[in-house]
Amino acid sequence: IRPGVIVWLGSNVTLTVDGGLIQAVGTPGQRITIKSASPSYRYNTVWVQNAFGTNRFNYCDFENAQSALGLRGIGAINAAEIINSTFKNCVSEAIYGDGYGTAWANFGVNHADGTLNVVIKNCTFYNTGRGCAMYLYGQHTNWPSDGYGWAIINIIANIFQNLNGEALVMGTGSNAGGGQSSFLNNT
Repeated sequence: IRPGVIVWLGSNVTLTVDGGLIQAVGTPGQRITIKSASPSYRYNTVWVQNAFGTNRFNYCDFENAQSALGLRGIGAINAAEIINSTFKNCVSEAIYGDGYGTAWANFGVNHADGTLNVVIKNCTFYNTGRGCAMYLYGQHTNWPSDGYGWAIINIIANIFQNLNGEALVMGTGSNAGGGQSSFLNNT
């Protein structure tokens, strides 16, 4: 998505990218805007999963969503860099992410760990339900191995204002593998 572009999404629309990348790299003078066509209704989410590479959202403005941006690593790695962006008027949360491990036969392998690798830096979250919600979970079977959810999450130097919920929610379900997370210098 080129600098200066406005992406209009209709009411309850989900823009899904499965296995591909979004490179939304704006500039300070030409920000990228992703929003609903009217402030009176919300788009659902921009959903990115199983990317092979790093999704980039730099100098982006997300407005009027249920959950502005969703990231999932399901049996794969999903990496995202979200820098110098704003999130306004998001009902549920601004950013949702999960690492989800699967336990099923795939190309001779009977499990696949899911990893969420996210950097959220210098962003502003205003008038949202929650700021960021990140979860780890996986599957257990009677097969020789299970699928685990992992995360490497860095949330650094962001501003959270006028939220109806928490700035950061991190949770685990069954078969959470673990990971490394940093929540530094946020206000």
